[in-house]
Amino acid sequence: MYGIRICISSEYLAVIDAASFDFGAPVNVEQHRSIRSTITVDVTKSSPHQYSFGDEKGRVSSGVKFHITAGQQSPIEELIAYDGGIFCLWDPDREYAHFWGNDPDALYEKLYLFLLSRLGELLEGLGLLRVHGFGINFRGIGVLGMAPSGGGKSTLGWELLKNESCKLISDDAPLLSSDGAQVHLLPFQFRLGFSDTAQLPEIAPTDIRIFKRRKRSDKILLHPHTSMIRWSETAAPLKLVIALHYTKLGSSRIEPMSRWQLLKLLTRDLIIGYGLPQVVEFFLKDGVKSIPYRIPLIFKRTWMALKIIRQVQGFHFYQTDEVSQNAALLLTWMEQTVLRMQEQGVS
Repeated sequence: MYGIRICISSEYLAVIDAASFDFGAPVNVEQHRSIRSTITVDVTKSSPHQYSFGDEKGRVSSGVKFHITAGQQSPIEELIAYDGGIFCLWDPDREYAHFWGNDPDALYEKLYLFLLSRLGELLEGLGLLRVHGFGINFRGIGVLGMAPSGGGKSTLGWELLKNESCKLISDDAPLLSSDGAQVHLLPFQFRLGFSDTAQLPEIAPTDIRIFKRRKRSDKILLHPHTSMIRWSETAAPLKLVIALHYTKLGSSRIEPMSRWQLLKLLTRDLIIGYGLPQVVEFFLKDGVKSIPYRIPLIFKRTWMALKIIRQVQGFHFYQTDEVSQNAALLLTWMEQTVLRMQEQGVS
């Protein structure tokens, strides 16, 4: 993805199959060690034999750190113990991680968050910032929908994709880039996720996977290359930001958003990045010690947010429980808005 290569080796076939499904990458046994990788991960049942571990070193939000008493290959290598008997040995110098435990589902849950965390960090080093939301390319215009987790982004986005004018940029974390004058949405292709109540009758069973999570409800996942998904192959200039809300009062409606409200939205989902894995994962969770490390990133995200505010129009979209009607209203509104923007010569 954008030049970043990940190599995963595991004695758990279920872990390999899940990673292959989620990122749409076929398993390549012959070349897995011959290709130079950006991130290398081993997933096993037992701990690496050359290491010995001592007493508790400290606690982080995602687990407990332990001292490495023998076998340490770099001074910043760390061991994290998660709940459920899951462990991770993480070496930032080598971009190497070793996960182990007896529960393949729990192992993959932590591995998946780890991969998204590292991808986010490395992509931001390339000048590509993630934002928590769904992104679509509508007739060449980038549209960003934003809501907290469980706020209906995926369900509405899936309904919009039934219209040929819409192409998917990302279900959960589109990338932002700037060429100086214009902010663009870039595709971030990985599996789509839905709640366990989602109804997807038109999808082949081979394109669906159930993600069993320990502390949250199971999630229905769609393969990123299922035939029902049309991905945007190009970047799209970001022009519309839509905040999603639910309402039980009357019908669906769309209302303008103030610049201040847009700033608050971007602060939550871009600057802080609430809902993105790097907020909850261990490599950024060293308490106050992580603050100096995050300052340049916060400035970068804040600058991107200010550029977005200057160039986009923000709106509130109040949805009802009628998903098809919500999508029909939004499609009609986007048609009219894009046409008006073109008539006004908005670039």
